[in-house]
Formats: sequence, C-alpha cells, structure tokens
Amino acid sequence: MNQPRTQTLLLLNSFGTSASMWRDLRAALPLGLQIVDTELPGHGPAATCTGQVSHKRAVESYTQLAISLAETSDVHICGVSWGGALAISIAAAAPESVASVTAINAPLRQPNPEFWTERARHVEEIGLADVAKVTPTKWFSDTFRLSNPDRVAELQHELASMDPQGYASAARALSGLDIEDDARSVKVPSLVVASTNDRAVDSENSQRLAQLLGAETRLHHDAGHLLPVEIPEWLGKHLTQFIDQGPVTGFSLHQVSETENQ
Repeated sequence: MNQPRTQTLLLLNSFGTSASMWRDLRAALPLGLQIVDTELPGHGPAATCTGQVSHKRAVESYTQLAISLAETSDVHICGVSWGGALAISIAAAAPESVASVTAINAPLRQPNPEFWTERARHVEEIGLADVAKVTPTKWFSDTFRLSNPDRVAELQHELASMDPQGYASAARALSGLDIEDDARSVKVPSLVVASTNDRAVDSENSQRLAQLLGAETRLHHDAGHLLPVEIPEWLGKHLTQFIDQGPVTGFSLHQVSETENQ
C-alpha cells in the first residue's frame, strides 16, 4: 500500500540573513507541515565563500534538492527577497517537482546594479560592520525596529559575522538579477506577498511580478521587508491557507490587501 505523501515547505532566506530569520514563522505554521530551511550561498554563521556565487548556480543546487524532496512529498517553496526570486526560478526549472511557490518582497530585477557592485567592493575592503549598522532600516518598519531591539540586534550580529567574501560574491550575483523570463514560464500555483512599507523592494515590483505569474497576492501596509520576522503570525496564516486551498488567480495587489495586527 502506498504511503500518503507529506507536505514539505522549503524555505529560502533573504540576502544578508541566515535561516534563523524563519524562527518565529516556523512556530506559526501547522505541526504537520515538514519544514526544510537552507542557507544561501556564502551565507550562514559559519559560511565561507568557496567559489563564485551566481543566481544560476544557486537555482541548480536548490532544484536538485526540490527534486529529491518531491520523491516522497509535495514541495512548496517559499522565499524572501533573493530567496523569493530563487524560488520562482526553481519553479520554472522543475515544475513537476514543485507544488507551489511563494515569493515575499522578491525583486523581479535589480533597478540599480551599480549599488550592489559598489557594496561588494566596499565590504571586501572594510568588512560588514558598518553595513550591519544601517541595514535594519531597510529590513524593518520603524515601529518594529524600535520596539524589538533584541531581535534586530540578533540579526545585525549575524550579518556582521558573515564571511565578507561570501557576502560580496552574493552581492555581485544580485547585481545582475533578472527573473522576468522565469516568472513568465512558471505554471505552478503562485503567491506573491508584498509590503507597501518595504524600503528594499518596491511593492510595484511585486505587482508586476504577480501579473507575470498570474499569482494570488497578499499586501501588507505596515510591515517592512523581512515579513517572516516582523509579522510571522499574519504571514503564517496566509501561507497556510494558500498551501491548503490552492491558487486563486485574477486578483491585483490592490484588490487583495489587508493589514492586521499580530
């Protein structure tokens, strides 16, 4: 007798963070959902850069992981920022192995590639300490940042402790990011989650991404870039509903939008 297939959620964190960013979201998800998290290339508390980082190489690596997981489970991929862009590219590369894809504040392309190449040079020259000091203003709303100083400091410390060469190599990979063709080719159920208060990825970018995907959408008006950290219960509710109920297409970001307190 065949064993019932499990439900697996593969999590891809954002640039400059570690898998610890998912901690509070994991607690908000159903116990029956198998969760697999990863570290992006050059990331993680003990990571060192062992070669040139690229979006393509990362997609190839995670696609193999998704294919392996799909042998016994329905694989749902969820990513934030660069992780969301990777999730879309994986779904385009291996639709037979992906049950659904969720992209949270994910860039469709980089509007200012020079920013990331300059950031890479800067980090290689003097390290990540000053980058870690200012990055939380891009990651979080002012309200969250001021009311949760310990959590913010924890993520700052992780960023400051990253391997500078790994960070710089990933920044160069981000500079040339363009997933428009991948988004057009995705055929699996898709969810785009965005925030109008995001200072890292404009919500209009997410609207365009949702149009290309034909995706179900959720828009939050108060939170910042790292929604799994800032509003884990809100995100967990919508992510669970999406996985359980399947796609609802034909909406715009402005039609399916709400703001809820945690």
